[in-house]
Amino acid sequence: VWVSRVREEMLSTEVEVVAELGVTEVTPERFREWKTGDTIMLGNDVTDPLVIKVQGMPKVKGFPGVSRGLKAIQVTEVIEPENL
Repeated sequence: VWVSRVREEMLSTEVEVVAELGVTEVTPERFREWKTGDTIMLGNDVTDPLVIKVQGMPKVKGFPGVSRGLKAIQVTEVIEPENL
């Protein structure tokens, strides 16, 4: 009985999923100078797939789009643990 309760609890737990547009490094000085309208270069091409992270860990790659009127990501590649 307790095993099924634990399983049910685990399956209903929510995790954070983030679609990462890109990454860059800036100095604190440059960060303080940011203002509305500035462009931040992310170091990747707009044709590159986005990295999707689950609980901060890269899990899949995909391309953004729209599905049923909502923003979505179409998964194109599963990131294997050895490729991290």
